[in-house]
Amino acid sequence: MNKRRMIISVMCGVLLIVGGLQARVYVGDTIVKYHGACGKLSGFPGVLQTVGVLQHEACATVAPHNACASPGATCGGSGPHLKTCQNTAAGCVCQ
Repeated sequence: MNKRRMIISVMCGVLLIVGGLQARVYVGDTIVKYHGACGKLSGFPGVLQTVGVLQHEACATVAPHNACASPGATCGGSGPHLKTCQNTAAGCVCQ
């Protein structure tokens, strides 16, 4: 009985580790994709934005797809590192 319990414990531990790594990769990919988003996001990216993991940038957006109201406008940064509003597949972003 002890051998069976040990095998089950090891398998559960491996499943937890693999699941945690997959979740971390998914969150990381979402952060990379939506970093600098200007509009309010929905779904899981919206949750990350609400808790402060994704920053809300200062570009004005137009509904329904969060397109930039004025692409190329300055939205952040300073000196030689100015950021501009740009349309991407994820919507308007400040890059």
